[in-house]
Amino acid sequence: MLSKLIFFKTLSGELVGSSGEQLFVEADNQVSNSFTTTPNNNYLAISPISISPGSVLTVTDGAVVDFY
Repeated sequence: MLSKLIFFKTLSGELVGSSGEQLFVEADNQVSNSFTTTPNNNYLAISPISISPGSVLTVTDGAVVDFY
């Protein structure tokens, strides 16, 4: 799991402290617009998340969503 989070951090940009430490990953906790995954791709989400009324999260065949 740690290797997945480190990889995610490198993709999402860096949060760097005043001494250059890189300790955190920042992610939204609300799905406000409908989102559909792309087949044969993997997605990481930081739990908990909520999905707004009227929004839909669709996981397509062949896609994987992991919640941490």
